Amino acid sequence: MLLDEAEALIRQAAEQVWMYFYDETWFHLQHGMIELHLAS
Repeated sequence: MLLDEAEALIRQAAEQVWMYFYDETWFHLQHGMIELHLAS
């Protein structure tokens, strides 16, 4: 799934750069927003 690939890339980038806001909560919210938009 492309969403899983995007998450993996963001997590990999977060190891290199200070990106404190990309945590489990952020990913969970993004999944929900995507599902909400796709259901429309």
